[in-house]
Amino acid sequence: MGDTGAGDESAGGFDGTVASLPDPVCALDGDLRVARVNDAFQALTGYDRATLVGRSLRDLLAPGGAVDDRLRAVVAGERERARQSAPLVTRDGSRTQTELHASPRPDGDGCLCVFRRTDRREWERRRLETTRRVLTRVLRHNVRNELDVIKSHAEVV
Repeated sequence: MGDTGAGDESAGGFDGTVASLPDPVCALDGDLRVARVNDAFQALTGYDRATLVGRSLRDLLAPGGAVDDRLRAVVAGERERARQSAPLVTRDGSRTQTELHASPRPDGDGCLCVFRRTDRREWERRRLETTRRVLTRVLRHNVRNELDVIKSHAEVV
């Protein structure tokens, strides 16, 4: 009885909820091979389920994309979660920049990976937003300190 990645949706922790998620999700086995995929993952890569199941995650990554040690630690049960950049090569040969979020599979064999598309503009927007928040926090802190100094001087006078 071969596993096509479709059939019994509760097997391997890939239940109906995960299978129906709008985000691209795949389940990897202990050897980082695709065990199951949802429809959104098929749409992201352009490959059908039968082509994806059994393939190594490394085969789906663009040249220069590597499987991070953190992902291996999740598969080995040494880490609860991992996140890494994962540039995927789609069926038509184009490159899609994604961020992979991994957590252990409930059955203990491998992990579930959610892929979120990112592009250079989105990455830059996030970086600028983070920088803006940090600078705002620093500015507020500095202004409060200066106001406290002025208030102290005013009380003395």
